[in-house]
Amino acid sequence: MKIHDVQITATDVPAAARFYSETLGLPVQLDGDRATVRIGDSTLTMLPGPAYHGAHHIAFTIPAGSLDAAKEWLSARVALQTDGQWHDEFGCAPNWQARSIYFTGPDDAVLELIERNILDNRIDHPFGINDIRHLSEVGFGVSDVLETQRLIRDKLGLLPFGEPTPGFGPVGDHDGLFILVPSDITWRPEYRMPPAAAPTIVTADVPTALDIGEHYAIQPLGA
Repeated sequence: MKIHDVQITATDVPAAARFYSETLGLPVQLDGDRATVRIGDSTLTMLPGPAYHGAHHIAFTIPAGSLDAAKEWLSARVALQTDGQWHDEFGCAPNWQARSIYFTGPDDAVLELIERNILDNRIDHPFGINDIRHLSEVGFGVSDVLETQRLIRDKLGLLPFGEPTPGFGPVGDHDGLFILVPSDITWRPEYRMPPAAAPTIVTADVPTALDIGEHYAIQPLGA
């Protein structure tokens, strides 16, 4: 499943735009009060909005086998998040074939670079900003993970990614995932911020639009 765009609100759009453009080096287009960040072949759109409870979780795919180089590149720009025991890179369940590093973005967003070693996207040059491929994951805090998985399966035809549990229910595939978690948990690795209770619109390769709880919406490309 391809995620084309994620639209969120930011309490300070110009400052958020500077983070993505000046700190990370991503292309950012400003249009009035809107900022659009180009992330490979996908976009992150930010509109002004009030402060909200929690934080967004958004992951970006990087080439297979590039995490060590990406970690060195990212560490020169921002502080990496740790789990409190100085671990700053993290594996996933075996079916993911992935490793990740995390960092903090605007409005305390929990951002992630993830290499998915099952994808055929390796590089033969030093890692740089242009090697961030696309949006990979978007987190949703929901009241019932398993029921929301069933809703997405029935309405959008997307299947659980791995064995679902009440506490963690990814939906999608290696190209794009909706990360469903209970709304009262906190995001790893710092386990500090709960999911954002804020308007979030995800444009993805789905057949129809679907609202997820009070805050989240999924829509097809061209909607």
